[in-house]
Order: sequence, then structure tokens, then C-alpha cells
Amino acid sequence: MPKFLHKKNDSINSNEFHSQKIQQTSVLYGAMLIGICLGFGVSIINTRLLSTEDFGKFKFIQQLFALMATVFSFGFTYSAGTLIARTKMILHRDLIGATAIIYFIISLASACTILLLASVIDKLFETNVAYYIRQVSPFIFVSFFTIVIENLFQGSNKIYSLAFFRIAPQFLYIAGSLVFIIFVGHFNLTTALLLNLGFAGIVTISMILSLKPRFAQFTKCLNDLWQENKMNGFQVYIGTLVSVAMAQLIGISLGYYANMESVGYYSLALTVTTPLQFIPMVIGTTQFKSFASRSSISPRVIWGAILPTVVTLIVFWLIIERVVGLVYSDRYLTVVPFAKILSIGMVFHGLGGFFNRFLGAHGKGKEMRNAALSMGAIILPGCIVLLPLYGALGGAIVMALSSFIFFLTTFRYYKKFGANFSD
Repeated sequence: MPKFLHKKNDSINSNEFHSQKIQQTSVLYGAMLIGICLGFGVSIINTRLLSTEDFGKFKFIQQLFALMATVFSFGFTYSAGTLIARTKMILHRDLIGATAIIYFIISLASACTILLLASVIDKLFETNVAYYIRQVSPFIFVSFFTIVIENLFQGSNKIYSLAFFRIAPQFLYIAGSLVFIIFVGHFNLTTALLLNLGFAGIVTISMILSLKPRFAQFTKCLNDLWQENKMNGFQVYIGTLVSVAMAQLIGISLGYYANMESVGYYSLALTVTTPLQFIPMVIGTTQFKSFASRSSISPRVIWGAILPTVVTLIVFWLIIERVVGLVYSDRYLTVVPFAKILSIGMVFHGLGGFFNRFLGAHGKGKEMRNAALSMGAIILPGCIVLLPLYGALGGAIVMALSSFIFFLTTFRYYKKFGANFSD
């Protein structure tokens, strides 16, 4: 075939590729914006209908479940996503099936563990959460499979499904809560937990079934996952265990050093600032599969992640006080200084996550582990020193500093592995 035909076809394929990425990024951006609005709706319902103490308990249980999912994930979610990104389509369903079986077993064991530990948690934190933990312990699988689905959709480039997954549970919770309030009237912590985790559980199970897991090559896929996990996934797990678990530990430690109201204030500050990390992470997610075949990230993609993030941060600082007062009432204005500090951290965390996607696509598990460990090196001593002195404000400072260190570390590793900033 003549060379000019090759060039023409390459140009067509390149244009189609870029068009697909633009569409995927737009859809995920759209889901992000909808998710932000829905997140505000969820927090409005919870802050208006629950007492500040019950709201703190609600966030405490959420963070406790997320912490357990981090501690007992063992890295197989990352390994599954990476393998799917690299392997042929024919094996995807078998890898999904093997991953689902692994986490079904882990979730069941974790539910039993949290049932046994509920009373211990009550005594340790001197609060009454054991009753509520026992009520919702079967739903701990939601925390595990949320991580699983995120990695599986990212690895298989199912961006539209990922966008739906990120907004559906919140939408259903808002709709379900409003229906419950209209027809029942009474809304308490038990109601909030069961509706939240119940709808999330329905969506999670539906998403797993939509992937059509297959078990024909279970033994082979289990072995592939094990080998990939030994090489890279477990390294990422060690880093994640330190960084993410430590980040979740901030909220839990506030329940120990301060009180459940401080947990609520800090968690609400996280709720309103977390969307700031989504912009660069959305781009990193949509580019994940293509990163695997590239030696560097295009400057166009890098600046496409940085500029809108900085603009969003500026807007956030200008409106946050009015938004909190209007949406959550004046009793939550205490959150504003925490949110301003956390917003800077979220921007750096998002940019660090963007470069971390590139490292992940190239199987740089040890480097990802080290970047995550750098966060833990700040969070642990920060919690010990600052939380007893400054409470939720100390937690915000610790989280922001650790996110900045995470960004510096991931960017340094990115430059080390051939990032020449050329198209």
C-alpha cells in the first residue's frame, strides 16, 4: 500500500482518537459537575435533618468503612485495572470475574470483623456508634467494590459507565430521602445510613453485573492477578495504605482527640473542597489507557489540567463563605477557614493524581508507593502534634501539607521517567 495512504489512515485514526478522548473527558467533566451539585444536595439533607453530632457520626462511619476497604484491599484492584488496560479484550471478563470473587470474600470477612469490633470502637472513642455500625455492617462491601469498579472501568476505558457510577448513588439517595420525608416524615441517622448505603449497594451490584464477569479461566486470571500484584499492585497498596488510610485517619482521630462535631466540620470541609481535585484527575482517568503507550504527557494535556483547576480554585475562594452560609446555614460557617486551607491541598492532590495516573499506566508500582508514603510521613506526625492542639483546623493543615508533598513526589518521578514535555 502506498505510504501516503498509511499517513492518511494514521491521520484519521489520530483524529478519531482525539475526538473520542474529548467526548470522554467532556462526559466525565459533566458527571463531575453533576456530582458536585448532587454532593451539595446530599450534604444539605444531612446537615439540615441531622444534628451536628449525628452528622459527625454519619461521616465517622463512612470514613471507618472506607478505612477498612483501604486496609484490606491488598492492591488487587490496582492490579486488575492495570492488567485490563494491557491485555486483550477477550480476557477482560475473566479478570473481572476473578477480581469480583476475591473482593466478595474480603468483604464478607470485613463485615464479620466490624461486627466484632463495634463495641471496642464505642469504648475507644467514648461515643455511641456501635448500634449504627451493626445495622449497616453488611453494606461494607460498597466501600470495597467502589474501589474495584473505579479501577475496572478506568482500565477497560469504560468512561461513560464510570461517569454514571459516580453520580447514580447520590441521585438515588437524594430522591429516596425526599420521598421518605414526604411520606414518612421522620428522618434520623439510621434512615440516612440505610438509604445512603442501600442505594449505593444497588448501584454497585448493577455495575458489576453490567461488566458481565466470567469465570471460565478463573485459575489463570487469579494467577495473573497474583503475579501482577507481587510486582506492582502490592507496592501501590503499601503506599495507599499509608496515604489514604492516614488521610481517613484524620477524621477518625478527630473523634478521639476532639468530638463528633469536629468530625462533622472537617468532613463537610472535605465535601466542599474534594471536587477541586476532580479536574486533573478526570483528564488522567480518560487518558489512562493511552498513557500506557506514551513516553510522556503532551503539554496540551498538562496545561489542560492545570489552568481550569487554578481558575476554579480562585472562584472557590471568592464564593465559599456565601455558599456555606446559604446552603448549610450560619451554624456551619466554622467550616470556611478549614475549607480554604483544604482547597489548596485538593488542587495539589489532584495534580499529583494526574501524574500518578501516568506512573500507574506504566506499572511504576514502587514509585507510586513511595509517593503515597510521602503523604503518610506528613500525616502521622501531623495528627499526633496538630490535632490535639487545633482540632479540625489542624486536620486541614495536615491534609494540605501532605497533598503538596504528594504532588512534588509524583511530579519528580514523572520527570525521571522520560517526561520531555513534547507532543
